[in-house]
Amino acid sequence: MVAAEEILKKIKMGQPVEYDGVTIVGDLDISKLELPKVSVARTYEEKNIFH
Repeated sequence: MVAAEEILKKIKMGQPVEYDGVTIVGDLDISKLELPKVSVARTYEEKNIFH
């Protein structure tokens, strides 16, 4: 079992988050994190596939 707070803390600190076969306990609400926005250059095909 992994507390949602632990995962949110790692995301906020920019650390990798990797878990296999665990149960997340608590509310994993990433909408409240103020994360930086990064522009990503995409090809024409990528733009049309993921519209």
